[in-house]
This record gives sequence, structure tokens and C-alpha cells, in this order.
Amino acid sequence: MSPQFDYAEDFTLPLVRVRKKDKVGLLNTEGKLVVPMEYRFIDKYNRGVAKVVRDDGTFFYVDGQGQYLGEKIDDYSEGLALIRKGKKIGYINERGKLITAIQYDFGTRFKNGEAEVKQNGHHFYINREGRCIRDCP
Repeated sequence: MSPQFDYAEDFTLPLVRVRKKDKVGLLNTEGKLVVPMEYRFIDKYNRGVAKVVRDDGTFFYVDGQGQYLGEKIDDYSEGLALIRKGKKIGYINERGKLITAIQYDFGTRFKNGEAEVKQNGHHFYINREGRCIRDCP
């Protein structure tokens, strides 16, 4: 029986990178391929997400189950990061879990426990749980 992969990481994280020739994918600890082996590069799973790089250099992020999160994540601030799907943004925590729906037109990084967001032309502030706390629509 020939090996299924040319390379596989140790199973110490929820997802591990596997390689066959010049393509990589992600395998879960049950041995199921949760991100297909069709990508140029995948960063090591870290802080709840893994960055997946397409052949054209664009990238997206997946969570600990290999589920698509979005195209762009800002740096973490107070344990939360911005994530973008299309033209909308939302926030995820360091485990890769969405704390808000991806529904805002604009959002800032969290500072002192709050972030400014814009939805339907209205600016307001949310807390780290995603609830409106000031200037609510």
C-alpha cells in the first residue's frame, strides 16, 4: 500500500496540514480531509483559525473544523478579530468562533471592550459579546 500523503504533521492540533506533491489540505484528528488538497499553502492552525492560500495568492481562513470563515482577518485586539465575507464584516474570537454575524458594512478593532460598527448607514458600538451598547439603532 502506497502512502496517501507525501507529508503530514503530528496530530497535536485539531487540524493538521497534509501534502501530496505541490498541494496541501487539512486533516482532522479523525483522519477526515476537511479542507481539500487543492491549495498552494496553509499556515499552521493557530488561535482558532488556519490561513489557506490559493494558487493565485489570495487567501481565506477556516476554523477548527475546516469550515470557511472569510477572506480577511484583521489582527486580534482584545481577543477578537475582524473577518470579511464579500463586503460585510463580523468578529471572531481566538477559537475561531463567530461572536457576531458577518453583517456590518464597517467595523473597528476592539478597544476598552467596545468596537464601532456601521450597519444600514447607522454607526453604533458593540461589546465583546456582539451586543449594541451605545448609539443603538
